[in-house]
Amino acid sequence: MLLYFDKLLKLLDESGTEVMIIQSPVNEASMEVITDEFLSGYKEMLLDKTRDYDFIVETDIYAYDNKYFGDNNHLNRSGAEKFSQEIKNRYFE
Repeated sequence: MLLYFDKLLKLLDESGTEVMIIQSPVNEASMEVITDEFLSGYKEMLLDKTRDYDFIVETDIYAYDNKYFGDNNHLNRSGAEKFSQEIKNRYFE
C-alpha cells in the first residue's frame, strides 16, 4: 500500500496537482484502541512524505461520537454533513 501511495504522490507532484491529505474522523470505539505508538508512526510516515513531495497534510487523528457512523468505518449522513462542513470551513472559507 505504501508503495502505491508513494507512486500516486509522485504522479500528482509531477503533474503539478495540489494535494491535501485530510484525516477523516474515526469513531470513539476505534479511537480508544489506537495506540500512541501507532499514532506516532503514522504521523512520522506522513511527515516523511512531505519531505519528498510538496503537499498539505493533516496528521492529527480525531474521533466523532459513534452516532455519526453507519458502521465501524463509514460516516452516516449526519456524520458526512458534519465532516463536509468542517472541511469547507477549514479550507474553503
